[in-house]
Amino acid sequence: MKKRSILALATFATFSLPLQAAPSAVVNGTTIDQNQVQAVMGSNPALARSPQAAEQVVDSLVAQELLAQDARSKNLDKNPQVQARLALANRQVLANAAIEDYLSKHPVTDAELKSAYQEFIKSLGSQEYRARHILVRSDAEANSIMTQLRNGGDFAKLAKSKSIDKGSAQKGGELGWFVPGMMVKPFADAVMGAKKGALVGPVKTEFGNHIIQLEETRKINPPSFDAVKERLRGELQQQEIQKYVEARRAQAKIEAKR
Repeated sequence: MKKRSILALATFATFSLPLQAAPSAVVNGTTIDQNQVQAVMGSNPALARSPQAAEQVVDSLVAQELLAQDARSKNLDKNPQVQARLALANRQVLANAAIEDYLSKHPVTDAELKSAYQEFIKSLGSQEYRARHILVRSDAEANSIMTQLRNGGDFAKLAKSKSIDKGSAQKGGELGWFVPGMMVKPFADAVMGAKKGALVGPVKTEFGNHIIQLEETRKINPPSFDAVKERLRGELQQQEIQKYVEARRAQAKIEAKR
């Protein structure tokens, strides 16, 4: 069963664009300047590549300003829910700015990237596996299914009717190709110790009880450093962000109110 990973924070990507001559506008006395245009374009590299990008952004910002002015004329900016959303947006912008500033002063080095790549390659191992499984909750049901399979039961049919892993159940229990590091340890250990075609289980994990059948193995061809470098950079930046937040948290006085 594949591990579930949860990112503690969103990854904030920053894109630096050279300040260039960009059109601006004045809407009922309120200026939309080049910095605002560049901020929008800098957050969307695909948009920035368009020849008409700046004009499109200005047109969009003009429309936003017209609507914002109309909202203020109706005192919508005094609405508590609107004020809450404005406060959230302001906090998010400042949080992103703090992260961008921190990452600019704590860049991921080439040495760190190469070390992370070596750890990544190590985690892959030398073999990858293709297997199928049936996942059920109780020991009794797992043992019953195991008995049915040993007596000639159809694995795919039992997976479709019994497995609580609905994603693989619809494919007869098929999990596709994976490396052990992608799976929780008891599952990975069972697969690595299995013989081709053999039934293994029940194997108990945090997800339930698995009946596993190893179908194929093959030598793994790890991706090149260049192929995964940016992904690794993002993961290392995420770790840096987490350290930054935890350091700020440790220095703060936080009172939870209910």
